[in-house]
Amino acid sequence: MLCLAASFLFALTSGQQVLPQSHRLAWERASSSVAILEDNGVSIGTAALIDSSGLFLAHKLSITGDRMLGRLRSGRIYSLSLQATDEQTQLVLLKAQSWNEIGSRPLSVASGEAKGSPMIVSLPMGPILGEFSSADRSGVMGPNKRYVPLSEIRFETPQGKIGGALVFDLDGRLVGILNAALEPVPSASSGEVNSVKRDFKGDSRSSALVQKSQYATRGLTVGYALGVDVLQRVVDGFRRPDRQVMHPAIGAIFGDAASPGALIEEVLANSTAQRAGLRVGDIVIKVDDKTILNNLDLATHLFRQKVGN
Repeated sequence: MLCLAASFLFALTSGQQVLPQSHRLAWERASSSVAILEDNGVSIGTAALIDSSGLFLAHKLSITGDRMLGRLRSGRIYSLSLQATDEQTQLVLLKAQSWNEIGSRPLSVASGEAKGSPMIVSLPMGPILGEFSSADRSGVMGPNKRYVPLSEIRFETPQGKIGGALVFDLDGRLVGILNAALEPVPSASSGEVNSVKRDFKGDSRSSALVQKSQYATRGLTVGYALGVDVLQRVVDGFRRPDRQVMHPAIGAIFGDAASPGALIEEVLANSTAQRAGLRVGDIVIKVDDKTILNNLDLATHLFRQKVGN
């Protein structure tokens, strides 16, 4: 299981990648809607335009206060102010003051990606190559300790701050915002990756890296971002007039059962769980078509649902 409380890295190698033609075209589409966040002349992160009124999405790791500057590809600089924070995901909403970018194109969220799909990771120092590895990881989001579904993305270890980096597919759509990473993996001269420095604990579905890497000469970093369905929910909430993000909840507290399943430990009064007839001591073994092995399974499956389902 992965704890996301403060698990971002500062990479160690230097140099910037030259993107292949297919990646350059995608980056051309996406980069006009990306702001490089600056504080006292220092680049501290990136933010994605999600509304033509000048609303930007970023991770809490990328901001240092209630106000900062955002530099666009055009060279224009805007003052950005913090409008809202979604504590469940640690994503934040920024508003550009005196926004007048006529024809600006808000970024859309990808509907999903297949394993092995090429990605672009947007850092303050520039874009680098990435690859979508998995959509079935799970982790604990700090500080609220909420279990959340995660996407796994691997990329050549860059220079600079990784936490809060935007990730795009080759259609220029937003796939995620990195909020945690494993330690970099040293590359062998043959280009093979033999092991990671640190494995996850507690989640049997978390695995070491695959044995062969397309990145032959540098270290390999594995990053994690919220699943696209959760990311879309946050974007939709931040676009609402009240800027409120609604996450699903059933009103029950559960833990691991002695046998496979999730044990209901508490049912809140007047909750969905109570109205559905759940009782303390019940063991949930299946939801829809998904078999529930433990409380992690149940929590992450519920967090993927749409409010009202």
